[in-house]
Amino acid sequence: MDELVTIFNRVLLFAGITIFDKKNQNSKKWLLLQYVNVFIGLLTFVFTTVFVVSNASDILICIQGASVWITGVIMFISLAICLLFRKKFSAFLEEMVFVDHMLEMPLIQYVCQMQVRRGRLRELKELVMTSHEKLFELIRLLLKSYVASVWFSATLYLCSPIYRMGVSEDKSLRLLAFDMWFPWGLENFAVYVASFMFHAYAGYLCCVAYPGLQSMIILLVGQIIRQLRILTFISLHLDELVEELVQERKDLWQPGCTLILSQCVDHYVKLKRFANRLNKITQPFYLALILVASMLVCVCSVKIAISNEISIPSTYSYYQILVMITGPKA
Repeated sequence: MDELVTIFNRVLLFAGITIFDKKNQNSKKWLLLQYVNVFIGLLTFVFTTVFVVSNASDILICIQGASVWITGVIMFISLAICLLFRKKFSAFLEEMVFVDHMLEMPLIQYVCQMQVRRGRLRELKELVMTSHEKLFELIRLLLKSYVASVWFSATLYLCSPIYRMGVSEDKSLRLLAFDMWFPWGLENFAVYVASFMFHAYAGYLCCVAYPGLQSMIILLVGQIIRQLRILTFISLHLDELVEELVQERKDLWQPGCTLILSQCVDHYVKLKRFANRLNKITQPFYLALILVASMLVCVCSVKIAISNEISIPSTYSYYQILVMITGPKA
């Protein structure tokens, strides 16, 4: 668990998000950085929107700008949600990640302390322990691969204008990493460098906004599914579990079944309440995410279909966006 929390913390701290860092959760310095990043996300959304609207008559440029605009929308929504609901997300992590509340169930506590070598009790103990380890290992691999995918896509966007300026004979050429509208010109080299740095920073913010928030939600939902699997196992094998617990004392079988079943119901109610609170935040986010992601897949597919220059980095970036958007949600 410590390794996964460390990875999440390193990724999210780039955007000033400290929900995985217990020592700095209330740090004003990191909170200020989070506000700044949300503001940068808002500027990215505004600049890309104006660019798309102003180039609506040119279908090729509009498609190129739309892919960046949709990406900026997802980034801004993700950063804004992390800021608006930072306290609730911190509470969610306390309930489902930092502490395994499944171990607070009296039956699970007793089984984990027992030295069982066979039977349903042994299967239950292994399910509790191994499922927790497998979930954290899966999320760790998902987060690393997702960060690498988004980082690779953003790097291709950044390298594309550098490559085109390098092979061009026009020394005054000013190309930017992403298609954005700016209320200033790029003739001044200092202004151009500042604009390019803004692009680069906004691009790498995507490496935080996408993997960080979505992997965290997957982790929370995964914990709910894991605990429901354990409750289902207990319910399906209730008779055998109680028989192994009470052994020869037949008079304790009925009260034992009732007691364990009541523990399962109590824990299920807690899970249901947690899931309802999580859904209130994540459902609107994922509805918007599905809409803009579908638009992005369509835009990238059209761009790839009409492009004749397969070998240039800018075209590779569209392939990478398709992998980045469709992969983690498959």
